[in-house]
Formats: sequence, C-alpha cells, structure tokens
Amino acid sequence: MIRLYIFLIISIVYLSCENNNILDFTPRKTQVAIQPLGQFPNDILKEVQSGIDSMYDIESTVLQPIDLPKHAYYSPRNRYRADSLIRHLKHIKSAEYDKILGGNNI
Repeated sequence: MIRLYIFLIISIVYLSCENNNILDFTPRKTQVAIQPLGQFPNDILKEVQSGIDSMYDIESTVLQPIDLPKHAYYSPRNRYRADSLIRHLKHIKSAEYDKILGGNNI
C-alpha cells in the first residue's frame, strides 16, 4: 500500500512538472509609453525618449498627445492635481506597455 502511495505522489509530481515553458524565459525590455498631455514640444519629447531609453535600457513609445483631463483640474489653486493625472494615466494605459509616463507643459 505504501508503494502505491509513493507511486501516486511521484506520478502527480512528474505530471505537474511537464510544462517546459518555465525554462524558456527570455527577458524582454520594459515597454514604456510616453503620453504627452496638452501642448508639449516634440523636440523635448524626443530628448526625453532617447534619454530614458539609454539610461534605463528600456523601449519607449511616444503616444499621440491628449487633452488634460478636466476632472483633474483644481480651480481653488488654479492647477491640475497630480494624483488625478496619475490615476487617469493608469486608466488609459494599454496592456502592451508596462509603464506610462505623462508629461505636460504647464
């Protein structure tokens, strides 16, 4: 009876470890989206992109500019709230990117 239990345990372990893809891990560069918010100069965007690509060994993509979200504006202080902008960027981030970096010219 003990031999049967040992055989079953070994069989279960063997069958559960049959996935060979675990050993085929090939690291990829982190994908970062650079999202301009509002009017942002293209020359600065290119400098930011090349700087972070070389400094952090990542691949970045500059996305099309979008308007600053109206819900992030805080009128008593005449500014945009950073926490609201970050939340908005997380919400619009595509699954193909690991991170999103927002930039504005305010």
